[in-house]
Formats: sequence, structure tokens, C-alpha cells
Amino acid sequence: MSDPLVSVIVPIYNSFKYLPTSLESLHQQDLSSAQFILANDGSSDNSLQIMRKYAEKDPRFEFLDFPHQGTGKTRNMAMKSARGKYIICYDPDDYYSCNNVLSSLYKQAESQNCDMIVFNYNIMDESGNVIKECDIAENLKSTHILNNVDTFNWRNIKGKIFEALSFSA
Repeated sequence: MSDPLVSVIVPIYNSFKYLPTSLESLHQQDLSSAQFILANDGSSDNSLQIMRKYAEKDPRFEFLDFPHQGTGKTRNMAMKSARGKYIICYDPDDYYSCNNVLSSLYKQAESQNCDMIVFNYNIMDESGNVIKECDIAENLKSTHILNNVDTFNWRNIKGKIFEALSFSA
């Protein structure tokens, strides 16, 4: 494969419970020029078999195997293999609810000349019920950091970026 447009880094440690849903949502993405890096962090459960299954059935999946060293270090090691123009940090319990998320994010990043995109997400419980809806634009508006915008430049919130956005990998 030529260099992908998007690389998705997935550090995985003993996550077999969530992996089928998580990896299937990546497999269903319509962006053919994607790289899904499955970084095994020394799992001792069935995660390894699930990762290998996806790496065998879809060439966008790549499998890396590391001794257990923690999510952060595993993610950083996996990033060395990323070839995409953009990188997405994805956790093994994440999933996308539609199959055009990556292509939409890529188009948005290109059309707006973005360095980074943050987007809405839901926090769910073990049963799949939404516990909290995280609406980034609404948060920016409700905290009066920005008014009536969906796209912004970091300079618009300089000095308030940690108030405005919830940061995670």
C-alpha cells in the first residue's frame, strides 16, 4: 500500500471483551487508504487472536507485538510505524457508529487546512447506554470561550485551550 491518508493507532492490553466491536468499526470504514496499527501490549487474554484475525482479513490492519509496557509507551512505539498524513489515537473500547468517520475527518482536515480535529463523542456504560454526550462546540459556547462557531483556530482560544477542550490521547 502507498502511504495511507490516515493512521489509526490502537494500543491493546487484555481487551478481548471490546475488540470485536472496536475493530469491526474500523474494518467497516470506507476510507480505503487507511492504516490500522494494532499494537499488542503483552495481552494474556484472547485479544491476540482477535487482532490476528483482523490483520489477516483486511490489509489495512497491521499487527505489532510488544511486551507489556503500558498504554502510553505502547502507543508511542506504534506511532513509529505510522505512515499516514494524519494520526488518530483510538482505544480498544472505542468504536465509530458510522462507516464514513475517517473519510469525513480527512476531508474536513484537508478543506480547512487543520493541524488537529476534535469531535464530539459519547461516554457509554458496559451495557452500551450513553452516560454522557460530549459536544465540543456546545462546551466552547457554554463556557463563553467561543460563540457560534464549529470551526476555530487555536489562536481563538489561546490561553483557554485547557478550559475549552478535554484532552486525551
